Amino acid sequence: MGFSSRAPPSRRVFRQLGDVAWILLKWCGKRDSRRSRPTVFWMGDEMQSTMIRTNISARIKRGILWLPILSVLGLILTTPLSAEVGVKGGMSLSGLQSSTRDYRHVLGYEMSGLAGGRPLTGFQAGLFKTFDLSRRFQVQPEISYAWRGVNFGRTYLYDDIVFKVNIFYVEVPLILKYKIVAGRTFSSALCAGPYAALKLKAEKQTRIWKEEEVTALPNVRSFDYGLILGLSAEYALGSGRALLELRSGVGLNNVMDVLPDMIPLYPDKDHIQNLYIAFLVGYAF
Repeated sequence: MGFSSRAPPSRRVFRQLGDVAWILLKWCGKRDSRRSRPTVFWMGDEMQSTMIRTNISARIKRGILWLPILSVLGLILTTPLSAEVGVKGGMSLSGLQSSTRDYRHVLGYEMSGLAGGRPLTGFQAGLFKTFDLSRRFQVQPEISYAWRGVNFGRTYLYDDIVFKVNIFYVEVPLILKYKIVAGRTFSSALCAGPYAALKLKAEKQTRIWKEEEVTALPNVRSFDYGLILGLSAEYALGSGRALLELRSGVGLNNVMDVLPDMIPLYPDKDHIQNLYIAFLVGYAF
């Protein structure tokens, strides 16, 4: 009697996720080592060992931050087929709110005359999976790519000044849905739940007197979390369901530190948080 060496599909998926996690950890390690390499050659043994410990700690921290994202992705890919799998995406309007209404210490003094940011038009797109808890309650884990930020640009008579902050995240919400209308053809629901987000990239985009420049923002923190509240509607279409959703998100974490060469204007009092509104369309299979 022979035994098959072929692994079950779920085991193969988890093995692939493990390979992805290992590649990400190696990639993060390479980034850290590249950043520190130019300064290690002249350091003493004690300073070199301190930097090595710091790099190892940074790699472990980055790996831990990726774990919930990989877990949600595994949940979407490996759970029973009775649950609905879908895609959604759309436009978002986002901003950064400061508790002191001052951004000079986190963005630089060059934006002193541009106080009062406007919403930044961005987008987000991703996957979700819906599980029925009862006739009216559902839980919906999601994973999406999200563009957040703020626009400090101004329009003048002779020139336009562009000053945008762009932050790109992998966002993982966990949404609880309560169906207000629970019909077979049409349904609507209230949506609420927490989200966690891992920064992929943060940059500052400026154009003053026709000179455009894009620079990295190293003081944007790697992690954000907050709450989501929204309203969704679904309509039976073909073999699945088309959906519309309006949601708002409020960040609870301070997402920006003071720039290294800036003097803290409001020690221990300033708090920069993400805010956004998104209009999404999607389809559940």
